Amino acid sequence: MSPYSLCTYEFKDYGAAHLRSQKRPHQSIFQMIIQVAVCRHFGYNTMSLDVVGLRQFLHGRVQTFNVQTAKVAACCAAAEGEAIGAMERKCLLGGAVKSHAREVMEPGEERPALYDDPVYSRAK
Repeated sequence: MSPYSLCTYEFKDYGAAHLRSQKRPHQSIFQMIIQVAVCRHFGYNTMSLDVVGLRQFLHGRVQTFNVQTAKVAACCAAAEGEAIGAMERKCLLGGAVKSHAREVMEPGEERPALYDDPVYSRAK
């Protein structure tokens, strides 16, 4: 028997609409929440994989990538420390979120123009 249990919670007061208004990708924010929780629970940063679904493309596939970057580790460490102020934590979170979002692209790869197309945005 495992000493851990899995619980699910539904929280609707602070969601994707607010994060979009703050220009923060909700998927990346959620991943950072998981990373901080895991770091607090185990006392160190663990290997973590995130799933990227490409089902909207012909013969869509699922890929995984490692979420743990240097900026994510710095954000997790800052969440534990009392000496770091709120503004610095916010900056570290912003850097971690950006690094998480950039991990889905190859180094030097530009964001495809399709994602900036208004028709594509409405179709999502």
